[in-house]
Amino acid sequence: MDFVIFVPVAGGLALGIAFGALALATNFCAMGAITDLLLMGDGRRLRAWLLAAAVAILGTQALGLVGFLATDGSIYRGGSTLVLGSLLGAILFGFGMVLAGGCVQRALVRTGAGSRKAPVVLLAAILGAGVVALLPGLPIPDWPAGATLPDILTRHMGLAPDLATGLSALAVGGGLLAVCLASRAFRASPRDLAAGLGIGGLVIGGWIATRAAGIETGSLNFALALTAETNAFLIAATLGTVLGAVLYVAPGRRFRVERFADRADLRHTVLGGFLMGIGGAVAHGCTIGQGVTGLSTLALGSVLAWIGLVLGAWRGLRFLETGKLTSVVGHG
Repeated sequence: MDFVIFVPVAGGLALGIAFGALALATNFCAMGAITDLLLMGDGRRLRAWLLAAAVAILGTQALGLVGFLATDGSIYRGGSTLVLGSLLGAILFGFGMVLAGGCVQRALVRTGAGSRKAPVVLLAAILGAGVVALLPGLPIPDWPAGATLPDILTRHMGLAPDLATGLSALAVGGGLLAVCLASRAFRASPRDLAAGLGIGGLVIGGWIATRAAGIETGSLNFALALTAETNAFLIAATLGTVLGAVLYVAPGRRFRVERFADRADLRHTVLGGFLMGIGGAVAHGCTIGQGVTGLSTLALGSVLAWIGLVLGAWRGLRFLETGKLTSVVGHG
């Protein structure tokens, strides 16, 4: 196999296997994290997601400052994504992942663990992404999401680029780290600590692997793997995630066979997957792609995408509670 192909395939497969096993072992799930917080007041899994972002930000930016990585050409900073698209696409993705019972990475892990529902989610997401690919470009007034927080500091405060990058990484990454570790319950949860540290580290590993292969998309992004913008690394990482879950459950035959409860469950699952496909294609990412990998570049569009993911999931939960898109009533 040619070296140019071997590196991204081998790197993506290895990282995917580790991701799938870790995500299943720690029950890492962005949708579950938001649900835990809003419905049960338990913020540990949300902090695991934030810790993954903090680790990815600090590690990626540190490697960038020493000249080992450059995220400028990545999809998060290339200017092809629009801020409005990142926000609205992420809201749609967040809403869809609640209906589907989990995001794309969760569907991959559940597929490996034996779910019969999760492959339906993935097929519906592929169809949704395909619809976006067939649509002509819409002339939406907007500005490129390639702008980063360091760019803003450099432009408006006159700071040197490296200083602005370092300060931004410390402020955002360090701030997220402080928020996570401020919780005694989170500090006492080895499972959630392992999830955050491990997944953040895998995203850094993804940047290193794609740099070695000359791939500009950048690190892990499971929603992007379902679109026409995918590449050998993302395909290998996606397949590796399923395989990692299989390898984790196979020794003890702990496969979790999951079936549709009724027709309503099937409708919600298909619709949720379809909306995730559309939203992920528009936002150029998902809970990992924008919510961790994108944030590691400190791109403005990724920050707004993370906010959109949370808003969309919150609205999805309220919709399932009330059956109304505009209701703000929660549990009493």
